[in-house]
Amino acid sequence: MVKSFTEDAASSSVASNGNSSQPPTSLSASLTEATALISAGKPDDAVPLLASLQERISTSALFSSNESLEDVATSSLPPLAVEFHLASAVMSLRTSSSVGRRSNVVRSSELFHAFLRTLDDLGDILGPDLAKDYRVVLDEEADGNGGDSDAPATRGPPRRSAPENRDAKIARFRARKAAEEERARLSALRERRGRMGLDDEEELDGHDMEGVNRSLAIADLRRMAAEALDEIRSGAREMEMLEMAVQMEQMRAVEGRYRPSGQGGDTPHVGPSPPGRRPPHPQNGRGMQVTRVTQDPVTGQLQLKKEEIKSQVFRPGWNQPTMSLAEYGDREVTQAIEREARQKVAEEENKGKPRRYEQLVRDGMEDDANLVDASAKLDRDWDDWKDENPRGSGNKMADKGDRNF
Repeated sequence: MVKSFTEDAASSSVASNGNSSQPPTSLSASLTEATALISAGKPDDAVPLLASLQERISTSALFSSNESLEDVATSSLPPLAVEFHLASAVMSLRTSSSVGRRSNVVRSSELFHAFLRTLDDLGDILGPDLAKDYRVVLDEEADGNGGDSDAPATRGPPRRSAPENRDAKIARFRARKAAEEERARLSALRERRGRMGLDDEEELDGHDMEGVNRSLAIADLRRMAAEALDEIRSGAREMEMLEMAVQMEQMRAVEGRYRPSGQGGDTPHVGPSPPGRRPPHPQNGRGMQVTRVTQDPVTGQLQLKKEEIKSQVFRPGWNQPTMSLAEYGDREVTQAIEREARQKVAEEENKGKPRRYEQLVRDGMEDDANLVDASAKLDRDWDDWKDENPRGSGNKMADKGDRNF
């Protein structure tokens, strides 16, 4: 039986402080603090705390490779996820170059593998689907590394087809969803026990307090295992792009080192040429060079055609928004208010204009004598116009007048 998490917290703290009179720092409290820092978006503060926690757990020999899941105490299950949290924090670190990002991706992948390896050794946590997926990941990376398991994790040739990868991704999603639902059910069960005031030894729905806490910890580990497999897959795809980005940065660094400061790329340089590159031809052997210079219509600054094209290399191929959603909403509200005001003004202007008597009755203005007289004149004029212009009179070679009029 391995040591429990609580017992190891005191022993490792005493060993690190060298003085048993100092208050011990709980490992569970450190783990809770680190996860809170990750949730708050502070991975820079969480990484050293989790690294120290990982070293303390390794020094205290909290886990043994020949132990099974039944041999691990319930209080010792949460620290199994230290590598997972550390890998997540490292993956969230910000870097200023592709080399730094590649280093973080490699380190996080190794930590995810360490986390999954520990769960796989204990058994009964990953489940058949996640365990099978993890075996495929190991085989792919072993093929990519030439069979060297100690080499940095890289993406090997795919051993599964696209439908198989899709099925594996669906299986990971279902495993994560099932673990989340199980955790929600157990959390509700623990709250019920608290409301009912049951002792830890009393059972509710077949679980005592120890069983509820243990099942909760296992559900969390199973959810993290599914997320770790997803992160390993996405990290392998990101590594392919990072390798190309690193090569481009190295090429730019070499070109900048052998290029005179303050000079363009077409100016001949003095000194040895970089290895593997031909020396540039002299300027007088290439004839006249044409440089196109344009002027920005907005700022009035002069622009080189080369610089203009260079600035648009990574420009999106679709039209970008010219305003934010808030600005667009404010404009729509302003236009709606203006339309409403214009409509009210038009209604007020048309209110005193003559119109058909039926419209006066509909608007409730049949008592206005002047408006009724003007409307009657409008009706008479309309009737006179219809008499002078019978329906169908404008049709060529047709009978004059309307037979049904």
